[in-house]
Amino acid sequence: MIAVEYNALLSSALEPFRNDPTMDLIEIDAFSYFTSIFTSPEKFGITNTSDPCVDLDIVCSNPNEFLFYDGLHPTVTFHQQFGEFVASQVTVPEPSSTIGICIATGMGLLFSKRKIFQ
Repeated sequence: MIAVEYNALLSSALEPFRNDPTMDLIEIDAFSYFTSIFTSPEKFGITNTSDPCVDLDIVCSNPNEFLFYDGLHPTVTFHQQFGEFVASQVTVPEPSSTIGICIATGMGLLFSKRKIFQ
């Protein structure tokens, strides 16, 4: 399978970056996620994993239940759920409250000086 071979090559290519202290590498296993939809589509609200929603110029009436919109591209349902999955795997550090207070104070001073000098 091409995806498995590609993922193995990608994993090897990323090896030097995994222990680099200057990088924060986050690997998302899209292949396993996609495979889980095929094995348990009902968990994702999908009823059809084999047929496309669009066949020539006929669009199905329930595209949210299909995995593929056309013969190649996943539906909005897949993209939304995959986006939520990726977001659950990635943590974005919150800016410290001290920085937020400094920025707010600086903005307040800037605007108050503008009013004084106008």
